[in-house]
Amino acid sequence: MYGFDWQKISYIDELNENLNKYIEGIYHQVHSSINMKPIEKFIKYTDTMKFINSKEELDNIFLYRVKRRVIKDATVSIEKIKFEVPMQYILGIMQIYDITLNHLIKHIFLAKTVNSYKQYIQ
Repeated sequence: MYGFDWQKISYIDELNENLNKYIEGIYHQVHSSINMKPIEKFIKYTDTMKFINSKEELDNIFLYRVKRRVIKDATVSIEKIKFEVPMQYILGIMQIYDITLNHLIKHIFLAKTVNSYKQYIQ
């Protein structure tokens, strides 16, 4: 909403009304770069879109992942914090998943090696 005076909005209902006016009056006009309305372009390609069916699938898509080599003292370092892992993984490479989705790996994380999954809680 380029050029919109946000200071004139006092209530959420006013914002919603102005947003609807913008979408219907300006945005949904024929765009010169695609030679059609954006909604028409969207509808044209809906059969080729993949929709996410569950929250779990969406969480997995945005899962924070890092690979770390386990050093000789059986630790990995993530964001300058060391974490202990079982000694059997020394000198191996671990794929670490942040299951909290907010980069708080130090609280709960999954460590994956070739054939095993282990959950560690610090």
